[in-house]
Amino acid sequence: MQKKTHDYDNVFKTMKMKHKRLFISVINDVFEKDYPLDVKVDVLSPRVI
Repeated sequence: MQKKTHDYDNVFKTMKMKHKRLFISVINDVFEKDYPLDVKVDVLSPRVI
């Protein structure tokens, strides 16, 4: 059986992998932070429980 994912899950995965500067901008806006756009982003794989 195929696992159903929400569209926004796929959007965030794509942003995280291919558009890291945009991902940082979203994090800054949503959480009212001020991370520089050139900050190093480490992509971690999800942990399965």
